[in-house]
Amino acid sequence: MVIHRELAGRPGPHATDEGRLRICVVGACPVPYPRGTPVRVTRFAEALAALGHEVHLVTYGFGAGEVDPAVQVHRGPRVPGMDPGPAGPSLGKLAVLDPILTVQLRKVLRVRAFDVVHAHHYEGLLAALAAAGPATPVVYDAHTVLESELPSYARWIGVSLMRRLGRWIDHTLPSRARFVVAASERLRSHLVCEGVVPSERIAVVGNGVEAEALAMTFSGPRAAPSGEGVLAYAGNLAPYQGIDKLLEAFRRVLRDRPRARLRILTDNSFRPYERLAADLGVSDGIELRDVPFESLHRELSEAHIAVNPRPRCDGVPMKNLNYMAASRPLVGFAESLHPAVHERTGIGVRTVTGEALGEGISWLLDRPEEGVRLGRAARLAIEKEYTWPRQAARMEAIYRSLLDTGTP
Repeated sequence: MVIHRELAGRPGPHATDEGRLRICVVGACPVPYPRGTPVRVTRFAEALAALGHEVHLVTYGFGAGEVDPAVQVHRGPRVPGMDPGPAGPSLGKLAVLDPILTVQLRKVLRVRAFDVVHAHHYEGLLAALAAAGPATPVVYDAHTVLESELPSYARWIGVSLMRRLGRWIDHTLPSRARFVVAASERLRSHLVCEGVVPSERIAVVGNGVEAEALAMTFSGPRAAPSGEGVLAYAGNLAPYQGIDKLLEAFRRVLRDRPRARLRILTDNSFRPYERLAADLGVSDGIELRDVPFESLHRELSEAHIAVNPRPRCDGVPMKNLNYMAASRPLVGFAESLHPAVHERTGIGVRTVTGEALGEGISWLLDRPEEGVRLGRAARLAIEKEYTWPRQAARMEAIYRSLLDTGTP
């Protein structure tokens, strides 16, 4: 039985619609937007609405497209001069956009009662904790560990200081939610082993890929002509992504394949890396393409190898799912390969250097039959496990159990 609460002065959840939940999703990011966190926020909101639930999404006043009309979107005002697109924290987000988000959430919660408030990432959790009353359970959606990610931002402050700050946040905020959903098993294990959240208050619900991508039929990887080869990287160019190691890896590949190409599929500026690319002697082999999201998987299918140069990721890199859905053989560092599995659906490099990553890429380019096997296995794994409807059904089950018993 779903627990419903009638709160004075505002309509309660849908007690008359048997089984229907009223869910408030909080996303401190531009929505929609073609990168990991906004994609997870948007697709879960849409998939939960497709299950018949009433879903409200509270987010920034910016977006690069439209959200499914089945989701009721509540945006804060658009702030002139603010660009929330780049990944990671910024003074503008923390000082302006996140307080606006909190005010917007309070407005929504004042006029509606919800069965659950689902807060994505730490900024969303802070807003939810500030705005939601004790009667409404807050579910925290953990995407990453800040102890490992935060040092890549504001390095002028000091890597050690940023790491300590990230660790403090990781150990302080998640436990304040009623329940935690982790994007990966690695992340769940970290939060449990560190004593942040007891095992009975956390579960794993991964990401999915676009239905359109799964409807496409791709040919398996083909052999790259002698001296050639097309590598693909899709994603933002924030420091934590390891773009410097990607360029170093490409230099290693060019030793064996001087006519190889590196396609970087992004809408970010490459300017911060132009000097490094020139110093490494790889500039002439780089192709920068601003590809619409709906064309991403088709673009990926033209590459021989897909690369994830991120040294470590505790969540689920959306780029890996996209690579796998496009049947591309994936090469990345072992600590950011998941959900691909080394030698089953991808190749994980243990030594975190650009040279080692390049050697892994070259090894796979020389073995096209292995690339075909990995690409096909990766696509099958996506079809079986990583769809948004499947993940939304898991999330729905967590909500229901939480409301029935207090613990899923």
